[in-house]
Amino acid sequence: MTDESAIYEDHILRHYEEPYDNATFADATRRQRVDNPVCGDSVPLELRVSDTCVISQASASMLVEHIEGQTLEALSNFTAHDVLHVFRAGLTVRRQQCCLLGWQALCQLIQNIESG
Repeated sequence: MTDESAIYEDHILRHYEEPYDNATFADATRRQRVDNPVCGDSVPLELRVSDTCVISQASASMLVEHIEGQTLEALSNFTAHDVLHVFRAGLTVRRQQCCLLGWQALCQLIQNIESG
């Protein structure tokens, strides 16, 4: 058995005690909350997605074009790596997050469909 206290390194505790930008975002255009029923944790996420964000908008367009007509099962197996492959451009980690916004929305929609 592993010692779980080892995961509580200084940088993890620092972000737990003083989370980065943990305030409500009044100008958010997208809001999502994810709950973990096992431990009771809940993580809200608020984003402001601008229509001028070229990467997120282009990636979402490419995603829709690529997945059109596919089955729910095929969509469930579509990964972040697959999205980045479809986008075909070298991106920094921060820009990859922009690129994956449409895919994250797709994942949430699939989850909502599957949960009824």
